[in-house]
Amino acid sequence: MPAAPAPIHPEMPIQQEVPGQVGKWIHEAKKILVMRGHHPRQIDARAIALMIRHESGGNPRAINTWDYNAQIGTPSKGLMQVIPPTFNAYKLKGYGDIYNPVHNIIAGVRYAIARYGSLDRVPGVRAQRQGRAYRGY
Repeated sequence: MPAAPAPIHPEMPIQQEVPGQVGKWIHEAKKILVMRGHHPRQIDARAIALMIRHESGGNPRAINTWDYNAQIGTPSKGLMQVIPPTFNAYKLKGYGDIYNPVHNIIAGVRYAIARYGSLDRVPGVRAQRQGRAYRGY
């Protein structure tokens, strides 16, 4: 039986895995999520970066004006392209600005983990890692 992983403490440093400004936002969100009880292995920075690249192109003020959600009055917003009701359901207290990139990542990651069980199971992430076209989540 393999040894259990070492316990993770909020004070432990988390390496930044994705370069650039988006990587800094992901790193900050990951630190906050770990401090709030998520295990670092749940928060795959590369999967988040992949989602951001396809969902918003890295634009924290992106708004989807064309899909079904937009047509019914709840357009997806921000880096992770979450609709306001989903953002409000998955944001953390004190992190309630849908256009703040760190806040948006926090809510988007919490939603994806709750809905799919892990970021690796998000349809677009899974598809891309299998060499297929990205699919929104």
